Amino acid sequence: MVKKLFALASVTALAGMVSAVGAAGCSETVTEVQPSDAGSDVKPDTKKDSGPPDDGDDGDEEEIPPSKTTGKECSTTTDCEVEGTENGNICSKGAFGSKGGNDVFGTPVCIGACTPNENPTQVADLLCDGETGVCLGDSGNGLCYPACQYDSTSVAAGCAGNNKCAAAYFLNKTDGTGAAILGICYGACTADADCKGSAGQKCQVELGVCVKEAEYKTFAKAVGDGCNGAASEQECNCATVRGEGKDKDKGYCTSTCITGAAGDAACGALKTGWKCSAGLPKEDDDGNPMFSAQPDDVLGVCAKSCEDDADCEDLATAAGVAGAAKGDGKAVCTEFANGHFCNLIEVE
Repeated sequence: MVKKLFALASVTALAGMVSAVGAAGCSETVTEVQPSDAGSDVKPDTKKDSGPPDDGDDGDEEEIPPSKTTGKECSTTTDCEVEGTENGNICSKGAFGSKGGNDVFGTPVCIGACTPNENPTQVADLLCDGETGVCLGDSGNGLCYPACQYDSTSVAAGCAGNNKCAAAYFLNKTDGTGAAILGICYGACTADADCKGSAGQKCQVELGVCVKEAEYKTFAKAVGDGCNGAASEQECNCATVRGEGKDKDKGYCTSTCITGAAGDAACGALKTGWKCSAGLPKEDDDGNPMFSAQPDDVLGVCAKSCEDDADCEDLATAAGVAGAAKGDGKAVCTEFANGHFCNLIEVE
């Protein structure tokens, strides 16, 4: 699925799929992205079925192959099992949330535990379950999400059902002709009808995930309002400054969206002048070409269109950032593959 002609580069974190469009640099390091559901716990309870794969040396013991079912549509965990394999996957249906019961994915799929590679040097180091998934997580505790891939014009390897591809890593082509995304399939609902798994699931549209009714939130704040990303009770889908400075948790409210005309219209209905953007950079830090355009039908966030930094002052005011000293946050008008959008960044 992932060819060796790609070289790893960094990607701007999507901060739990609640971040605004972020300017992305391109170093030779790999930066992980961890999506989250609308509840407090992103990881499903896989312990009742299986733990992470055993990477130890068992001497002459025959190695058990992976099931390679990550990303397969399912109704129960039985659909994720294959005779003669390690069968560590479960069905995502009702598997998320601190108390369980949230589907997250609109179309239930097989997922499983994995052990993230702390020092990846090639694309294969990022993959799991026989290269059918991407392993995200930390401290040796990861989740194998279905893998997907797209470039500037189209989705090369898509997602099951109505799930969509969310960026996880940029892959720079070694011939200098651009870049592609190695992503993860994730929830992308826009209405309750998109939640095809457990009965009674509601679409938390701001986050694009399916949750049980008891955990559905009516956010008090709207797109464009200021928010605190570290608030004990989630205020909205908060796009924060990120980084390590004192303003890292300051932000403004946004919403997930699906790129294309319908996504632009949905964002514009929430706030005039906003469109759906996946935050794809046109160039890396060295001026090498990355993305010449933005493909339709991938996961993005609503972002405010702009012509210059002055157009972003209202978001800076809402977020409470000044941008005067190192560690402060500021709002800038940044060029991406699908236009110029306001973006919160940390002052270096």
